[in-house]
Amino acid sequence: MLDALTALVQPWADVFADNSALATAVTASHVLAIFAAGGFAISADRRLLRTSVTSPSALREAVAELGTTHRVVITALAFAVTSGLLLFTSDIGTFGGSRVFWTKMTMVVLLLSNGIRMRRAEGRLLRATDADSIVIESAWRSLRRAAGFSLVAWFVIVLLGVSLGSG
Repeated sequence: MLDALTALVQPWADVFADNSALATAVTASHVLAIFAAGGFAISADRRLLRTSVTSPSALREAVAELGTTHRVVITALAFAVTSGLLLFTSDIGTFGGSRVFWTKMTMVVLLLSNGIRMRRAEGRLLRATDADSIVIESAWRSLRRAAGFSLVAWFVIVLLGVSLGSG
């Protein structure tokens, strides 16, 4: 299957290999998209982990701001996935057989799953009334755990990406 995919994208791989400006642009787009997505996400994760919310309304305000941040992160991730796909198809033989690459992809999938979990917790918090203290506490704990995972996952993904580039 990998051979068939390699043959299918070979014209792209040839253009990528023969055009250093294109290769640089795609690589830079990938790194910058990860930088933007990860930077915004890490900042938001840190804020959540440091937040000590004493009132449900203050908590909902912090979560509403997180929702705005997630829109930026999701947009930047779309660029990272697109440029990453272009990088992958430029050298399927190398990336397809790389354990580091597949570990990075696994971390990306886990990060995206974690993002879905965060969005659900955000929604529960925003819908909860001040009287829903059990829902608020449960969603807040879930959101903080997800923020902790996100914080670690972004660093691991970058480390794996650097390992791919240097190996």
